[in-house]
Order: sequence, then structure tokens, then C-alpha cells
Amino acid sequence: MDFGSLKRWLTQPEVRKWFPITTEKEVDMMTSNWINFSRYKSSLTATLMSQPIGIVTIFLMPYKKVAHIGMVYIVVDPDYQRQGIGTNLVKNINHLGKNYFQLEALHIELYSGSPAIPLFVKSGYYQVLSHPDYARVNGVKHDRIILETNL
Repeated sequence: MDFGSLKRWLTQPEVRKWFPITTEKEVDMMTSNWINFSRYKSSLTATLMSQPIGIVTIFLMPYKKVAHIGMVYIVVDPDYQRQGIGTNLVKNINHLGKNYFQLEALHIELYSGSPAIPLFVKSGYYQVLSHPDYARVNGVKHDRIILETNL
């Protein structure tokens, strides 16, 4: 059920522009990779009336040297954005990362201008890296920004 919702959201231009995907094949690959992390119980889905309205996942690192850090990916259905769902997902994924996986930090990679930046800053994340002109979205260059929180 989550696979179809995630794929539908990632195919919407206003959502997809904030992810490093452009083609249908890339959407399929990212959706499969993202959903596969649910087998490790590192993914949370927000639902309303049994329908998914948001997904957040910790992409766990497979290497011992970096196993104490996770990379977060999040998407909220555009119809439900700015209603506190993202805030709750971030709060709960931070709790999951700290208490279930004993992670020390979480990172998220965003593009400059992303509407998710204020959400993560409000949730205690801070910028640790900026990579100028990293991505082109509809011909406009965007910086890659890495935000981090210590758990």
C-alpha cells in the first residue's frame, strides 16, 4: 500500500523537484529502495482513515564505520502539507533512530529552497554542509544542503 502512495507522490512535479530523480525509471528505483528499508523497521507511515499521507525513513548505513549515522528521507502528500504531519514524522523518526537503532546522528540532504528546510531546522537540525550549484531543477541551479541532528 505504501509503495503506490510513495510512487504517486514522487511522480508529482512539485514533489519530485526536491529529490534527485527525473525519469520514471529513477522514480521506480528510488521508490523500491525507499520501501525496502521497511523490512528493517526503519520507516514510519502517517495515515489518515487508513490511507498513507506521509512517509519518513532512515536509510541505515551498511558499513560499521558509519553505522552510527542514518540518512533521513521524508515526503508528505501535498494535500496534507503544512498541517503538522511532517513535524510529527520528524519527531518520531528521531525517537526511532535514537532508541531503536541507537544512532548518534541523523542527516538529511535537501536542495536550497526546499520547503522542508524550515521543518528540519525547527526540529533541531542544523546545516553541516553546503555544496553550491549541485542540482538543476527546471534549469535553476540549487545548492545541496546537508542538515544534521545529534540524537
